[in-house]
Amino acid sequence: MKFSFFILFISFTTFCGTLGAQTPPTEGNIQKTFPQVLPSHEPTAEDYMNQAIAHFDGARYQQSLDLFEKAIIINKEGRLSDILYYYRGLVYYKMKNYPKMLSSLDTAIAFNPTKSNYHYYRAEALLNLGDLNQAQNNYKKTVDMEPLYDAAWLKYGILLQQNNKIREALIAYDRSIEINSKNPEAYYYRGLLMLQVGMPDKGCLDLEKASDLNYRAAEKAMKQYCGE
Repeated sequence: MKFSFFILFISFTTFCGTLGAQTPPTEGNIQKTFPQVLPSHEPTAEDYMNQAIAHFDGARYQQSLDLFEKAIIINKEGRLSDILYYYRGLVYYKMKNYPKMLSSLDTAIAFNPTKSNYHYYRAEALLNLGDLNQAQNNYKKTVDMEPLYDAAWLKYGILLQQNNKIREALIAYDRSIEINSKNPEAYYYRGLLMLQVGMPDKGCLDLEKASDLNYRAAEKAMKQYCGE
């Protein structure tokens, strides 16, 4: 009996709910309702940042830069400061404006010196500006902070090799390859180093590996130094 009453109650409730949803209000039973007012607000720094990143991903760098500038201006609390200046630096990197890239990365690091990416891209700016010693120092700082940063190990090794620090350069190339065995550049530069120190067999093996990974410079080096 209780079970039947429960079913009846549910059925009646469902029926009433359906009836209420389908019956239009009449003059006598209109209930006062108010339109939902959605809160409007000015775009925040985070709003501009998200839009800017979308433009960056789409290679629309000027639009991205404009939005990052707006975000920086209205970033009153400052909690996004390092991120905004970092991304602005990446936009300048794509635009090949290395002085402004360096300035942006300097500011990002001033706000937050603990991010290895910030130091890596600061090194990239310095490298493109021809300040090789400072670039080397920043690549070193990057791998000290993040030992698995294979791209930083590679760039660090190249600069060490240019400074004739052969042993240190070899260690850097080895680390880069250990972390990412599919990076042809690391094999290429290690191969050149091996040729430089009079170890042609090992050098040509590395060049062959780089060539197998479709690195064209390695193919040319093999023809020149390995008789192929």
